[in-house]
Amino acid sequence: EIHNYGICGTTIAGDDKDSFCNRYTEMSQADIITVFGGVNDWGRVGKGGAIPLGNISDTNKMTFYGALNTLCEGL
Repeated sequence: EIHNYGICGTTIAGDDKDSFCNRYTEMSQADIITVFGGVNDWGRVGKGGAIPLGNISDTNKMTFYGALNTLCEGL
């Protein structure tokens, strides 16, 4: 069984309910997970500009690294 949880135009980081780091908890369990994201974090045209990169050990969901760490740890 395949589930597609992709939502066009969403970001990995942010406080938006559709950001990857906030909606992964709603996914059903899976044997294999593929994540494709990051482009919209960099190019958020019309939404205040790019998401800050942060640092590699960050856990702040408002930075790219922090949200990515949260997402990976959660998955």
